[in-house]
Amino acid sequence: MASFAGQFRPDKGFGATPEDAHRLVEFLTREGPERPHADAPQPIPLTGRTLGEGRYRIIRTLGRGSCSTVYEASDTRLASTQSEAPVAIKVSRADSPLDVGRWLAEARNARRVQHRNVIRVLDCGVTDDGQAFTVQELVAGSTLESHGPGITRRTRREFVSLIAQAADGLEAIHAAGLVHCDIKPANLLIAPDGTLKIADFGASTTCAPDAAFTSDSPSIARGTLAFMAPELFRLDRESFMPSSDIFSLGATLFWMLTGSPVAGRNSAEAICSLSDRGGLDTHRIERELRAARVDRDLRTITLRALAPLLHERYGSAGVLAADLRAWAAKRPIESARPGPWHRSTLLVRRRPLTTAAIVLALAGGIAAAASLEQSRQLADQNAAQAAELAVERARIEADTAWRKRALDSLRRLMSGFGAAKEQGLAAEVLTSLWVLEWAHGPSLMEDPAALSTLWATRIDLLESVRADARAAAGPDSLEARLTEPSLALWLLRDGRTARAREILAEAIPFWTEHASPDDPWLAQLTILDAAATLIDLTNRSAVTTLSPADRAALEKHTAYLRAQRSRLAAAGDRGPIAQFLRDLLG
Repeated sequence: MASFAGQFRPDKGFGATPEDAHRLVEFLTREGPERPHADAPQPIPLTGRTLGEGRYRIIRTLGRGSCSTVYEASDTRLASTQSEAPVAIKVSRADSPLDVGRWLAEARNARRVQHRNVIRVLDCGVTDDGQAFTVQELVAGSTLESHGPGITRRTRREFVSLIAQAADGLEAIHAAGLVHCDIKPANLLIAPDGTLKIADFGASTTCAPDAAFTSDSPSIARGTLAFMAPELFRLDRESFMPSSDIFSLGATLFWMLTGSPVAGRNSAEAICSLSDRGGLDTHRIERELRAARVDRDLRTITLRALAPLLHERYGSAGVLAADLRAWAAKRPIESARPGPWHRSTLLVRRRPLTTAAIVLALAGGIAAAASLEQSRQLADQNAAQAAELAVERARIEADTAWRKRALDSLRRLMSGFGAAKEQGLAAEVLTSLWVLEWAHGPSLMEDPAALSTLWATRIDLLESVRADARAAAGPDSLEARLTEPSLALWLLRDGRTARAREILAEAIPFWTEHASPDDPWLAQLTILDAAATLIDLTNRSAVTTLSPADRAALEKHTAYLRAQRSRLAAAGDRGPIAQFLRDLLG
């Protein structure tokens, strides 16, 4: 993005000086990221060389961008004579505006995210030439971009399901306190098994409401113009928040449905649209969706993701994913409360055989002057269908009311956290937070700034509480043991699998001895231990071929965790263990 965007602040005019106008002209003559000057140093080919003290052998070039080059490589430490251990290595260009420190910091940020819909970062370092590099999971497949814009109606549900997977990955990224800042079709990879993975954290940053005004904030906007949120383009106070990623995913969905970029068909149109404080023209967006024959519910989802006002967008990527899956399953979406006729239509689509039977019965009754008993049966069927619609509407309304009450309680709790921490009362606030999370699930954590603040604090705090209890009453102190499930869960979510396994290795024998085999506490620890093993095996499978024993263990733990996920779902469990399994297994 050109440097003039960084000067566009709420308290300054647009193009008020000749320098501003000159920068604008320069920007409009370019498409996409800023290109290096002609005399800039050209990248040195790395094919055949090794990186990481000889560990990674470069095989071939996969692609080049404005700031980096991506190579296929082999991890010689994990490779064997029977098989390679392929990885992808992203190496910064010598003329990249990203300094090595920021590059490595962003690699470490990406490493914090452990989710099936996010590319795993395995390692990072610096070449002998002083260029930063990141080692990532290699995905052999295609990008969403390669399928082209303007998908056909026949394949629409398939691609909406892929966008839902991307929303799942974004939910995990935001839960780690990060914002991706460059969601677009080219950064959404599709593996051969149909799993979508979010790639390229090169523009990512820590989410915070005032990030655009901090001393270390970037002087230029991040991302790709065609899919950029307006507030990110303008570097408003709300720039680096999850809502910007949700807009970019909505722009990707719009592009797939209509074949057009949402902000405009060229840079000039995009500049005008994104810089307008009134937001994008939603009437134009809806007209294009109608022209592409997009149905009402999918239009509603797309328009909500692209809403000009942040509070009108989806509050979290998880809610967006739920609406996309509801649409794909022909169920009512939460973003709109359809009337009885529309609900009946959706019910007919879900149960075509039942509906066909009712229609045939009605036709037969008319043709043969159906008896009073047949009329009564038809009335009963209609009453049952109306009752089902009423129950479904009541459930949605009750769920919405519950979510609002829970979020209001959580926001009040979070608003007092800073002062409580200064007074040494953080433990009391965190205790209330744990109760809320355990009762209602981490989906309540829709305030990413608060989550980012709490994430590191609560792990350190709980480690401290556990250490103090062990020092005072010994390693088997009940107070220390009671902290271990939460601590292990948070460590796993933070990507610290080795530390989580150390905690679990001490906790499980203790509770096995002191609790009954069917005790829920012991069951939760067993689930977390299996999850830790699965994460380790999955990470290894990304870089090397597993042995038959390891493959069997991977299948065994996957089957066990899926069974536990189903059991918790059947019991209506919304707790953090159930949410963790949904995130882990998809």
